[in-house]
Amino acid sequence: MKQNTFKWLSCSLILLFSFSCKKEKGALDDLSPGKFDFVYILNNNSNQDTITGELTGPYIKSGLYIFRVRQELSMDKQLKAFTVGTFKSVINGYFIAQVNTDATIIYEDHSSDYLLVRFESGDTLSGSLNLTRKE
Repeated sequence: MKQNTFKWLSCSLILLFSFSCKKEKGALDDLSPGKFDFVYILNNNSNQDTITGELTGPYIKSGLYIFRVRQELSMDKQLKAFTVGTFKSVINGYFIAQVNTDATIIYEDHSSDYLLVRFESGDTLSGSLNLTRKE
């Protein structure tokens, strides 16, 4: 009888401990996955490019937030995804878009329906990514 009671208490303590551990909160936890319209503005030297489209996400891969771009016929096929910050922080995190765009996020604002990030790299590269949830 004592052995069964001891086993039951041990199992109860293990279950209690595992359920009491809190999940670490991510920087974009309140931005649930879904479809978003995006506006991507890239300033490179004196050239400015604006690309619009649709994407899905955010997905967490290797501790980074990833948004996958829906490819359309008129789009640059190199633009497949955006990497926006890390699980712990978006500000000062990575911003990666096309092969040649690797920058640091300097500003971030979001809610459950939108995300705005501004990024820069050195003196010549800057821009923004603005996402708005689709209905």
